[in-house]
Amino acid sequence: MRLFEAVARRVSTVVTGRPLLVIVVMLLLTGGMVVGMTQVDMENQTDIDTGVFEQTEVGQALSYTEDSYLDDEESTAVSSVYLRPENGNALSRSSLVAALEYQETVLGSETVTSELIDGQAVTGPPNAVGRQLAGEDATLTEQRTAIETASNEAFTAAVRAVYADPDRAGRYLPRSYEPGTATAESLRMTFEFEQATVTQQQEPLPAAAAQQVLFETAQNSETTFTMGTFAQESFESAQITDVFWLLVPPALLLVLGVLAVAYRDLVDILLGFVGVSVSLVWFFGILGWLGIPAGFASIVGPILILALSIDFGLHVFMRYREQRDGTSAPSSNEDEEEPTENSAEHEAGGEGAVDVGVQTAMYRSSRSVMIAFLLVAVTAGVGFMANITNPVGFIRAFGLVITLGVLGAVVVFVTLVPALKLSIDRLLERRGINRRKAALGTTGRLRPLLSSGVSLARRGALVVVVLSVLAGGLGVLAYTDLDRQGFQQDLADEDSWQTKLPEPLGWSAHETDYRQNLDYVRANYQSDDERERATAFLLRGNVTNATALQQLQAGTAAVRDSDVTFEQDGSVPVLSPLVLIRQGAVANDAFASLVAGVAESDDEFADLVATLTDEHEPFADAMETAQPAPVEGDLTVLYDALYDRAPDEAGDVLERTDGGYRSMRLLVPIDQETGINERGDEVHAIADVMEGNGLSAVPVDFATVSNAGLGEIADSILWTMLLAFGGVAVVLAGMYWVERRQLLLGVVTVIPIVLVVGLVFAGMYLFGVPLTFITAFLVSITIGLGIDYNIHISNRFAQELDRGQEPVAALETTVRGTGGALLGSVLTSGAVFATLLLHPSVVFQSFGLIVVLALVLSFVVSVLVLPSFLLLWARLGSHGAVDKEAENQATVPTQD
Repeated sequence: MRLFEAVARRVSTVVTGRPLLVIVVMLLLTGGMVVGMTQVDMENQTDIDTGVFEQTEVGQALSYTEDSYLDDEESTAVSSVYLRPENGNALSRSSLVAALEYQETVLGSETVTSELIDGQAVTGPPNAVGRQLAGEDATLTEQRTAIETASNEAFTAAVRAVYADPDRAGRYLPRSYEPGTATAESLRMTFEFEQATVTQQQEPLPAAAAQQVLFETAQNSETTFTMGTFAQESFESAQITDVFWLLVPPALLLVLGVLAVAYRDLVDILLGFVGVSVSLVWFFGILGWLGIPAGFASIVGPILILALSIDFGLHVFMRYREQRDGTSAPSSNEDEEEPTENSAEHEAGGEGAVDVGVQTAMYRSSRSVMIAFLLVAVTAGVGFMANITNPVGFIRAFGLVITLGVLGAVVVFVTLVPALKLSIDRLLERRGINRRKAALGTTGRLRPLLSSGVSLARRGALVVVVLSVLAGGLGVLAYTDLDRQGFQQDLADEDSWQTKLPEPLGWSAHETDYRQNLDYVRANYQSDDERERATAFLLRGNVTNATALQQLQAGTAAVRDSDVTFEQDGSVPVLSPLVLIRQGAVANDAFASLVAGVAESDDEFADLVATLTDEHEPFADAMETAQPAPVEGDLTVLYDALYDRAPDEAGDVLERTDGGYRSMRLLVPIDQETGINERGDEVHAIADVMEGNGLSAVPVDFATVSNAGLGEIADSILWTMLLAFGGVAVVLAGMYWVERRQLLLGVVTVIPIVLVVGLVFAGMYLFGVPLTFITAFLVSITIGLGIDYNIHISNRFAQELDRGQEPVAALETTVRGTGGALLGSVLTSGAVFATLLLHPSVVFQSFGLIVVLALVLSFVVSVLVLPSFLLLWARLGSHGAVDKEAENQATVPTQD
């Protein structure tokens, strides 16, 4: 006896013979799973193998930068507090005093002071002005007193002096501030703490208790706010509420509507929901008992389990209805007796079909679909487990998590759901309620629609196969033209149509104080995260050659014309060797003479100096009066003088080694409102301007490193898909060989899934969905969805052949019966995912679009394309020794 069939018969015998016992046992196990749910670890496995980033050009440049420019200090975490007074001037006396009073309050808490770093941990305009007036070592109280008692002239002079430097002003004051003035619409104070943890994006965070003190103290003032975790809670809560009202009602209405059409029976709808709910409980319960972190899988996993559970339920109920109708006969090679019942079979009065008894019908249908469910579980597991090679932690975990979830759903729908259905139908029929229902697709207008794939196969199966291969090839071409990005980022704003809907459906999270403050900070301030504040252009080559500085100047000019850079009062406060040279010449006559001497001995450098004098009047004045100093050699002497004058600043932009100078950097502040992908593209374009003449230029920042690394991850996911295809094909072929001695049937079942993936890529191209590591991952899970649909069709077709039908007739029975269940499944699951298109976030929209495409295309391919593959297999294989003419004339079983 075949292995899977033996298991299916044994389980079906128990389920239909002792349904009440099965229900009790499954409910007890489900109770245990509920206990397991309470132990679920929601921590995300965010670790990513660093080798993915290090193998990219940008990643290698980052490693070089860390080794050559950055100190090996312990990581710290910065929390920013903003003051935006009603009077419009954050640099007024009253505003600075209020800011210092805020600092005194929070620093009165040991929770805060115990987490601060040593030294000047609190910085900002109130502290800078206070120290300017009271001395560098002044306490907060002394600073506040000095500000309160200073004359108007002294106070204004101190404010202007402190922030005359644009670079310093850009860290604490908004872009509208004009350096050297005494008026600003807001200000930022920073508290530097010891790092306690990191976010999923590896952003360092201080201790939560310290953040809470900063937030709660700011809440006592209408002009002060923070941007930390606690401030974000109201925004996240509003988002959850918005998502619920925007997505859940239409999802429920669509699902109930589709299920009502598919089932046309309230009892079956409720039983289907019970099966789905229990499957989700088992999913989380298994994770809890095994101690597997859920993380990202807690979002995607339930959605996939929902889709597969709906599919399993429809197959259980529709196959049962076919058996009750007598439209799906038992296999001709039965070798053990079916369970008997008093009303096992009798003519359904006046309807021309055999009414098979409840127990017999459930036994036959459960045994039949269970084989397909087991095949789906094993092959889907192989496909998902291919992700175990992925460098991203949560994707590796996802493969194991979803495999366990699928197995749990299979257990529920081959035991609990059939047992409940059998028990309830028996009870209702004893009360005189007829439970005989027609399966979806076996009657009405759906029959010709579902049979269209068989018609195509009869008329030209080979043509269908060739056209499908060509369509898959076009999908591959579309893949090569997809826009590649590291992330998809956006937030709903007041212009989104979702915000125009009436309450409670309308999106309102953008109106929270946190979101309003976030928009203001992004629009007006540099990031307080060192990783995001600036892009460091690493230039390597002969940096002591004047040509290198000319290329650096060309890059600086490109920076000024860029839309992604942060401007302070109309200028971009960049830092580079050229900036230090210019500042040194303005501040020191001896240095200006050295610059003039180098220019006198180097014509290229002289041209560069001439360009700088045209752009910067103070530098032009300094060079006009400078007496050239005698200089020999290249720019090394100038760089040495920079190190002697300002070693810290020079060390930020020049790499000095024992053998001279190996590299230099251009540091450019970036506008916070710029998206990661736009930022990455723009800074790479600026780097291209500086490339050439033996000089390499690589932009190093959070955006470029992430995009490069995540691009590699996206490509690795696609290679994982190929591995999954191969693994699924081998496993399915082996399973069909063990079960049926039909090796090619497994391969034939897998091949159309390649077409599905190709068409999904084509759909992404048409709808403008970029290829990110998330969207690539979503495409990869289409294998699990596609194999489910194809296995149901292939396995049902093989069963119908076993029952003695000719191939075409077997295909007709398959697509009308199993195809009808698949139609209900795709409509129901598709309705759930389609509601994600209503979400204002493009990430959720991409998620919904890709999965809907995968579901719809999997169904279309399974009922339109797969029949041609199966017919060719039947003709060429052991079932292929048939007369084609007789095949075309075969009588299709009547299904009323």
